[in-house]
Amino acid sequence: MDYPVHHLSILVTGNIPKNTPMTMDAFFLGMESLQLLLNRSSSKEETVVGASKAILFNGGRWQDVRDLLFGLVMDRTLQFEDESDSSNAENAEYDYKFRLALTIFGNALDAIGSTVKDDESDFEIEMDDMKGLLLALKNFLEEPPSLSDPNHVQSMYQSARCISFLIDLSPELRSAADDLGIIDVASNFLMGGPCRHQLLANVSERIVSALAQEQTKLF
Repeated sequence: MDYPVHHLSILVTGNIPKNTPMTMDAFFLGMESLQLLLNRSSSKEETVVGASKAILFNGGRWQDVRDLLFGLVMDRTLQFEDESDSSNAENAEYDYKFRLALTIFGNALDAIGSTVKDDESDFEIEMDDMKGLLLALKNFLEEPPSLSDPNHVQSMYQSARCISFLIDLSPELRSAADDLGIIDVASNFLMGGPCRHQLLANVSERIVSALAQEQTKLF
């Protein structure tokens, strides 16, 4: 996996040799390629798991890519604190980066979750980072929904998908999600409410079910 890791890292982070042109198209190519690399339907399982660990585990050989992806998701609120300083094109570009990062995280969390079930001893993920990710995803889902915008709804679905995988990883993360009130956020997207997106409703139902079981343990 050394060849794709090296070259995707260059494309995604822009850490390229001097005098080499770097365009936004190349950045998106790197992100989209990484998304495909982490897709179990298009890559070998060992490749997906190896790349997922490089993305999620701190201090690995893909640290620069990891930092960039976490920054895209966790700093989103800062990005839009003053939208008057950003053009519509810049906001649309950031939204696309954000959506790609969510898909990458979702694919990586899915792969790592399966690994944890198979081999608990291989689980060395940074809990503080995952709790920070949970909070960032919850904050995004609490923003006023643009259900008429298919791109925004897709980002909402990918955010909920990431949450569903995170709370499956460990009891500690389920408890953290419960403390954050994520069950109330997810309940808003169940079919019959304002949600008209079947995939978002389905993954929200899984979140509500898992966290409802978590709450019963407290009584």
